Amino acid sequence: MVPQPSLSIIFLFPTTGQIQKERKEMYTNSVTNDKETVDDVYFLKQTIGNACGTIAIIHALANNLDSIDLGNFIEKTKDLDPYTKCKELENNHDFANIHNSTSQQGQTEPVEADSIIDFHFVAFTLKNGILLEMDGTFDHPISHGKCTSLIRGAADVIKKYMEIEPNSSQYSILSLGPPSSF
Repeated sequence: MVPQPSLSIIFLFPTTGQIQKERKEMYTNSVTNDKETVDDVYFLKQTIGNACGTIAIIHALANNLDSIDLGNFIEKTKDLDPYTKCKELENNHDFANIHNSTSQQGQTEPVEADSIIDFHFVAFTLKNGILLEMDGTFDHPISHGKCTSLIRGAADVIKKYMEIEPNSSQYSILSLGPPSSF
């Protein structure tokens, strides 16, 4: 059971040609340029190589500031366009130091920023009753339409991606929510 409420879902998936094609179609058909839909959305363009995990985490956290405190970075950049937000991130030494030190840790060998990676992270969040997929490689979030349950809505989208590559076991899902009690 996933502890509730879930504030955001982070999804890791293989970046096969077919999945990317389907996602680009969803993006193209997305209505998130509608001002009413994206008014309160914090969206950041990814310009840093192999930082999709960091960008997904920022999307997940920044779109839940009523529940999470991130200091002044979000407040300082909330009114900037997605590309300028990432330029601010690139120049933010605190984030850069954290990203560089943590990306060198873990159980796998770290990769260079310009390495070709076959996986990608995105974040799902609910804003104004709309399920949004936040992917910094696009210019705006992908709108998956009206939704009342983040977990159910994100699961439906994730299932569609997994149906494209049903033989792959290289998927991972993380829910940002309250600590679970054991």
